[in-house]
Amino acid sequence: MSGGLAARMENSWPLENALERLRSRAYVRTTVNRSPPTVRILNAAHRHCVPDEDIMHAYRNPMIVISDDDVRVSVGGARDGNPIEVGVSYDQERHEVRIIHAMPARAGDVRRLTWR
Repeated sequence: MSGGLAARMENSWPLENALERLRSRAYVRTTVNRSPPTVRILNAAHRHCVPDEDIMHAYRNPMIVISDDDVRVSVGGARDGNPIEVGVSYDQERHEVRIIHAMPARAGDVRRLTWR
């Protein structure tokens, strides 16, 4: 019987080590800066003459979101309700969101995004 107990105790050590690692990660996660990132609209986003207020409204109120590794494309409503396509990337070093693309969304684009 003691051999079985010793074997079970040996097998429990990896579990305890894993739990300790999870606890340390949880602590690190709670001490991270939780301030909201700054939002910056790049000049490339103004190519289609969408006002900053409409870009920010569409960014804050997305209806459809498609995420890739580096870029998130969302369709949100402008202040008047017209759909706007917004491309967003996140810079972790500077803790800022960069809006890199904004244009009025076309019906075909919205349909294509919803069927992915």
